[in-house]
Amino acid sequence: MELFDRIISGERLLVEDREHYEITNIEHTLNNLVSDFEILLHGSTVDIPHHSKLKLNNGYAFATNHAGIAILKAIFSNSYADNLGYPYLLDRGNKLELEILNGQNGVERTKGFVYIISDRRKFKFDTRTSWQYISQYPDVELVGSIEVIRSDFKYPVKYITK
Repeated sequence: MELFDRIISGERLLVEDREHYEITNIEHTLNNLVSDFEILLHGSTVDIPHHSKLKLNNGYAFATNHAGIAILKAIFSNSYADNLGYPYLLDRGNKLELEILNGQNGVERTKGFVYIISDRRKFKFDTRTSWQYISQYPDVELVGSIEVIRSDFKYPVKYITK
């Protein structure tokens, strides 16, 4: 697949590239890449340099097999809120929705990035969730990235002030 080859070679798929690949729903496209190529995703508001290693946070790195979660992490920053709340178990009864507690300016970005992790062997599935993978390896490589925009996150967002 030309799109996958381009991304894992380290190129960034920008929003303006979507028309060329006939992408009308980036979440659907990302979920297809996850299932077809057994990759994981990592969303970030930070523009991480090409072929960087995924940084450990308190000894752990996190990834997902759910494009909606990756897009959420790419667009919404927990650095500007007391909490970003969303379900750890997603199914027919638990749909993805985001609750932002005491969100400040900067919590919601206009764009972000979903990074591709092609080596799943360094991750273990977190059985407390339906979508999270955890690694303690410091050398997990981010092989490519996809630019996402706020309108790519199609789920309800609720701001809560306490």
